[in-house]
Amino acid sequence: ALVAVGATGTSGVDFAKFKLAAANEQVNVESVVVTLPQDNNTGVDNNDVPNFASLSLVNGVASATVYPTGSNDAAARTFSFTFNPALEVPKDGNVVLTLRAEMNGTSNQANSTTTPKFTIAANTDVTSKGDSSGTSITASGTATGANEMTIVKTKPTFALVPTTVIQLTAGVTEVMRFTITADAGNDVLFDGTNHNIRFTVVSNRTDTATSTVDLYDAATDLIIATQLTIAGSGGTDGLKNGALIDFVTANVTVPAGGSKELYVKADLASFTTADDWFRLEIAKAAADVSWGDGVTTDITSVLTNGLPLVGGTLTR
Repeated sequence: ALVAVGATGTSGVDFAKFKLAAANEQVNVESVVVTLPQDNNTGVDNNDVPNFASLSLVNGVASATVYPTGSNDAAARTFSFTFNPALEVPKDGNVVLTLRAEMNGTSNQANSTTTPKFTIAANTDVTSKGDSSGTSITASGTATGANEMTIVKTKPTFALVPTTVIQLTAGVTEVMRFTITADAGNDVLFDGTNHNIRFTVVSNRTDTATSTVDLYDAATDLIIATQLTIAGSGGTDGLKNGALIDFVTANVTVPAGGSKELYVKADLASFTTADDWFRLEIAKAAADVSWGDGVTTDITSVLTNGLPLVGGTLTR
């Protein structure tokens, strides 16, 4: 997932869940060590640790909190959570611990596009005793890793604007309308140079004549990306099934907490046969969307909210 932290940070972000189960007797968990593996990014300083003001392991009854310091650039960082009193795992039952973070913002040390991922690295990282036996217990089972999260200052969310038009017109016609909403943390930037929005054609056609496709701002009905020519047979076979339409010159700022509505028009003059059909999609590959968050110039992520975005099917 993408975690938008803004300039000043955000609260209550859940990074992982760990399930602890007991058999034979109640188990009292005294501490849990959570590992933040060595940073896997490249660059001058992609230390993950400053993203976090605090980390807590919570289950609704017991909780333990640490305040991360240091760096995981050169080696993994470990954080020991101590429960006092001990966390009780009932006999033949379980508890689920949530790793919850208070996040710093990009103005107070958070690093945009870092990708922290927490784990319980070894069974010995859970210290516990049997309630009735008093015996120290070494956990068994598979050490658990959480999903990777990407820290950004802001993030876009894509959403389809529904349409009732299903008739394909053999000419220039609107083929998809959508909104982009920016997280309240900052503007989402498409600067016309470093960023893109790429569409995939889904159609019954294996080739068409050369065609054009344009991206419009719905507020002004003006083209906001350089007109894109899709070469016909002998080039890329036009608006055939699987063709890629990549807008790279759109200069759009989506204001923090606000939305922009855009739409695409395509020249479907070649779609003249009965039952011809056509639609556009924004898929979920890293190359399909890129933007800036005001800190990092070019962000690409398969985790972009709202994707894949599937437009309506137009049928001749």
